[in-house]
Amino acid sequence: MRSLIVVILVFFLLPITLSLFRVEGYYGSSVSVQPAKTERYIGSTNVGDTFAVNLTCGNMSDLAGYQYKFFWNSALLECIRVKDHLPFSGPFPFVAVNNTNYGNSTHGGFFFMVASMSGSVTGSFLLREITFRIREAPLSGVDYLYSGLTLFQTLFGDIYSNPIPHDVHNGEFYYYRQKILVDPATVERYMNDTFVGDTFQVSLTIANVGGLVGFEYKLYWNNSVLNFVDVKDSSPWNDSDTYVAWNITSNTYNVTHGWFFFSAISMSLQKFNGSLVIRRITFRIMSPPPMGEGKYLQSSLHLTDTILADADSNPIPHNVQDGQFIYHYVLNGIGVTNIVLQKTVLGLSWPPNGPPDRKNFTCLINVTVANIGLPTATFNVTLYANLTKISSVPITLENGYTTTIVFRWRASNNMFWYGSYIIRAVADFVPGDPNPADNTLVAPLRILVTIPGDCKGDRVVNVLDLILIAKHLGHVNGDDHIPCSEEWYRCMNSDVNCDGTHNVLDLILAASHGGESW
Repeated sequence: MRSLIVVILVFFLLPITLSLFRVEGYYGSSVSVQPAKTERYIGSTNVGDTFAVNLTCGNMSDLAGYQYKFFWNSALLECIRVKDHLPFSGPFPFVAVNNTNYGNSTHGGFFFMVASMSGSVTGSFLLREITFRIREAPLSGVDYLYSGLTLFQTLFGDIYSNPIPHDVHNGEFYYYRQKILVDPATVERYMNDTFVGDTFQVSLTIANVGGLVGFEYKLYWNNSVLNFVDVKDSSPWNDSDTYVAWNITSNTYNVTHGWFFFSAISMSLQKFNGSLVIRRITFRIMSPPPMGEGKYLQSSLHLTDTILADADSNPIPHNVQDGQFIYHYVLNGIGVTNIVLQKTVLGLSWPPNGPPDRKNFTCLINVTVANIGLPTATFNVTLYANLTKISSVPITLENGYTTTIVFRWRASNNMFWYGSYIIRAVADFVPGDPNPADNTLVAPLRILVTIPGDCKGDRVVNVLDLILIAKHLGHVNGDDHIPCSEEWYRCMNSDVNCDGTHNVLDLILAASHGGESW
């Protein structure tokens, strides 16, 4: 014991005087568990199998001694072997502490301390190899078991008895039970922003699998609530190696349910490890929820008869997670939800007895109206330019549905003149509507009524307008552009005669008004 105390004092106290004459920084020094993450899977790994990790240190300068504590979950892992690699080259490294049974009732642990008796070393080093045995597997309903591989109270010292600053990188061990699931598990929609006919997506995912060479599943849903409209499949294996035995997709498995039945294998028995989305599904909402506060419409997305298989034709134990769709009733009444303008520049039209080139300039205006929570209602939707009525259309709209009305505005000079116009849509009040304020909506852009050919909307027709028309020659109804984008409106505005196509007739018409302004 006395010799132990002397050695420790020599190592930790004597060099203090030397440290008074030397100050040095350490950059990027670290101690790590490698690999940082170890993953194993039921099907390719069993209880009793082993794996190894290493303890390493990196970028150490003048390393003369170190100590660490290291812990793991002893219910999951059992340490069965350690092999130390001391970085010191001298013949007399002094191992002060080497306790490999440092744990408690829940954790195993090490406590290790060593000092060099013959100088220091610089660099990166392997310190210890550790072999673990797996003691427990995740049961049904448990997605994985976990153990941290945790370094604690690490201390590295240099030859001058200074602690070396360093980062600590712990490790993790995961033992997964495979899973096939609907993701997200719950999709919720509300009538105030989602309507009958709208769509949403879910994914079928195989998660944390090991040694997978085949899989099979069936998925059912309520076809009065949902219909699938599209699926996109992905294979865990190369496409040329994938054999699809069954692929049935139908919205009418029976009168109440739609279903998928899918089965595929790897022809070469190629093993897949990891997680993958195997199918993306787009569903369309088919019905509104029942009316009444707190009411909702629901459909399960039920996975059944699922099989994950290994290369020995054995089923791989796995968990299954179903999904569900919930459509909530909301009472918001009648509302105008959107206005889309076909153009933001429109040539002024004249009566039939007016100039022959100013008779039929029109702009389509799409107005979307929704019935959120009211019984079937009949009412008028009216479109205005500033305060002047353009047109009024009667519609009948069921609860939970939307409709889009296409108005055609011909800005003739007996009602309109050159100028900028605010476009506004108004739905009539329906008794019982708790929120009549949203019956009125103003378009996000204005429409400028101007000289035919004034495509740029700067109140004059000149060569700049002709260039804009030429740029979009050959286009039809704004194709090649994102609808309602700035470039889309430039294209639509260059359709001077409003026939949906961009051709030489638009150039001729614009040129005939060259030099006109207001």
